[in-house]
Amino acid sequence: MITNLVRLIIISTYIFTVQTQTNIPIGWFVDDTTSNDIDGKTFSLALAAAMNLSDYFIWPRDLLAFQSVHDNVSNANIYSGFHRICNQLESGAIGSVSSIDNQKTHLLESFMTRLRISMISLNYFNYNKQESNTISKIYHLAMKVDLLPALAAFIKRYKVTTLYYVVEGEEAFSRFQAMMVAQAREKSYDILDIQIRRLIDIHNQNHTKNLLQSVEINDRGSKEERFIVLDLKYIDSYINLLMQIRHHGMTTPHYHYIIMSLEADRIDMRFFRYGGVNVTYFLPRSIHRMDLSVDPATTDRLSLPSFQKKALADALSIYMRAIMTLDESARAEILHASDNEDNFDHLKIECRAKDKNHPHEAFGENLFNVMKTISFDGYSGYVSFNEYGERINYTLNIYQVTMNKLPRNIGNYTHDQFYMDDLKGFEGRQAHDFDKARERIITTILDEPFTMLNESTVGNLSASDAAGQFFTFDQLCGYCIDLARLICEKKLEIRCKFRIVKDNSFGTKPPNDQPWNGMIGELVRHEADLAVAPLTITSQRESVVDFSKPWMNLGISILISKPEKNKPGVFSFMAPLSSEIWMCVTFAYIGVSVILFLVSRFSPYEWSIEDETTPQLSNKFSILNTLFFALAAFMQQGVDFIPRSISGRLVASVWWYFSMILVSSYTANLAAFLTVERMVTLIENVEDLARQTEIKYGVVRAGSTQAFFEKSDVKLFQRMWAYMQQSDDVLVNNNEEGISKVR
Repeated sequence: MITNLVRLIIISTYIFTVQTQTNIPIGWFVDDTTSNDIDGKTFSLALAAAMNLSDYFIWPRDLLAFQSVHDNVSNANIYSGFHRICNQLESGAIGSVSSIDNQKTHLLESFMTRLRISMISLNYFNYNKQESNTISKIYHLAMKVDLLPALAAFIKRYKVTTLYYVVEGEEAFSRFQAMMVAQAREKSYDILDIQIRRLIDIHNQNHTKNLLQSVEINDRGSKEERFIVLDLKYIDSYINLLMQIRHHGMTTPHYHYIIMSLEADRIDMRFFRYGGVNVTYFLPRSIHRMDLSVDPATTDRLSLPSFQKKALADALSIYMRAIMTLDESARAEILHASDNEDNFDHLKIECRAKDKNHPHEAFGENLFNVMKTISFDGYSGYVSFNEYGERINYTLNIYQVTMNKLPRNIGNYTHDQFYMDDLKGFEGRQAHDFDKARERIITTILDEPFTMLNESTVGNLSASDAAGQFFTFDQLCGYCIDLARLICEKKLEIRCKFRIVKDNSFGTKPPNDQPWNGMIGELVRHEADLAVAPLTITSQRESVVDFSKPWMNLGISILISKPEKNKPGVFSFMAPLSSEIWMCVTFAYIGVSVILFLVSRFSPYEWSIEDETTPQLSNKFSILNTLFFALAAFMQQGVDFIPRSISGRLVASVWWYFSMILVSSYTANLAAFLTVERMVTLIENVEDLARQTEIKYGVVRAGSTQAFFEKSDVKLFQRMWAYMQQSDDVLVNNNEEGISKVR
């Protein structure tokens, strides 16, 4: 909806008169996306920069002065913005400077053309304008430099057949469409396959991860270079996406990125010196440096002036040059303002009036005709315009980041001429373009089975004697040696030799600002070119050196001696049940026997006369008989006497049912315990290890595992690290020593 297009901020700059000085008002339009980047202070600095450029032509400083006055407007409805524009034009503005997006610039362009008001846009380029066969009079000049011809020349120069184009925003998509139209119409370059990728949300890591995976090289053995164009909307988008590219590991020599930004010099690309990746971008050539009180040696690239700030100074310089180029009658209208009490009231425009004729029409047309003829070297490059109001005759410097080299100028693009002074063309050009004659030093550490001494060539050389010595591929063996052989001899085709790390450690940063030790220290001190070893990637190490993608994932594990096998013993039949259960069964057996004895004593049905000759009552359930009866029932055996009373039979039935369940479960478990050898494992996890005190535990000195426990915020790991510090003998120098201690 147009009603929700923009919040326009209209800033009118009035030039106050001191005695004979004339105030020249110029309208300035910005929206919410640029209001933070270009504020009042920046506008004042741009005015000062434009005054510095006036030294190259005659500028009456005593007659014409510049000073900015801000009028901030925030409206969601663009028509409300036009209402404020009219208020500014009614004050007598001779022209305007715009820093709003493309879609809203179209409306503003038509509005200003109808009123014959000149407009200079800073970040707008219309790729559809040149498609029209007729040239209409539009009072609009675009300061933005078109990078598309340079990209087309680059594609032709490198004979690119497959291109990935990442776009963000409507302007980037329009540029992609214009490239497709130019290819179909001119056939100046032949791209067989163009794949577009749309960046929707740079802050959505899953989205950017999926986008990068769609252009990632899946065939690791492929030698084809992959060209990826990054055409994004904001400078922060470039920074975030390049950071994602770095973490995704897409910085190998097989990738070539082309950045379509006029502010690529504000991006820190020092990281891309490593890994062999190629990054190319284009910047307008300028002989002037815009001073915004920025230290030239600053490492904060974002503090450098943006293209909009440079273009703003050049836009103000265009107005200044055009005013001085006007004929005497037209310039008299401006100088006449100094004699009027209301300054530029005679050039006021009633844009709401039905009568389209106004005093400014002739002056505005003369001013714009002169502005189109202005040419000079500005801060944003050479400034000159064609009949469409677009920049022409500019020169683009070509910058490239390659192996071990910061961004450097390798060529230029001027008037459809593309020149690059790189060492060779694309034919025969390999991604690994570096010195192959120099012999590289690879630092490593002896650690089976990754790196081992080959006894057949070096004999019985000990690890301590091997520290600091150089070895060839034939003198070493192991996983790391095979990997290094594949990389150096097969892929890079370079000469290299190994050196065992001098202090026999992986690398840690000791406290008190001491230097790094181990293999990391040798890399930091440039004593070695690379390290091929079982080296864990940590954030602290990654802050000083660069890692490849991990080629093996192990994590932290507990190394303990092999548990002893528990063979069946004499009393192994008791294993299915715990001692507590056996005690409960014993008490139940005694308790049931006693209860059955008491029940039989109180019940008359259990008393009988066995011998008629001696009429004496007897009871078969004596204490011994009840114990035997309960035992026989538990062992699933029978006896020749059973209870006759109901209470006695009830007690016996409960005991039989209990015995049946218990014996069935016991029989099933006993078979498993007698046939399967159980492993006696005292330590199941790290909690068990930290809880016990009988078994000592430790780590390798100056390793990533030690750093993990030392810097952990988890209380369990802190307690374990405190124990290791108390028992210094548990810290070993290498894995071999640790294995021997465990054994």
